[in-house]
Amino acid sequence: MRAACQAFLERVGTDGGETVLYANQHGHWASWTFYSALGEMRGAFGVHVAKIAAEFKLDVEDRLAEILPARADTDSDDDDRHPARPARRK
Repeated sequence: MRAACQAFLERVGTDGGETVLYANQHGHWASWTFYSALGEMRGAFGVHVAKIAAEFKLDVEDRLAEILPARADTDSDDDDRHPARPARRK
């Protein structure tokens, strides 16, 4: 998770250079880089949170559960959106 944060910061950080204001606004050229890096970080976090939740049998809140990966051995046409995800807290 720490490596994912570092990769995100390396990709979108300023490294002492000029800051691009409003880079996270829809349609801005810098938003492509920002949202791509954010998606990669969310994906890495999702994998690790899923592993931690499964190992310790933890409930994962709905908003956080959105980033958890689905199990690979399930059919993609299943009605259950997230079969590998631990029980959600409401």
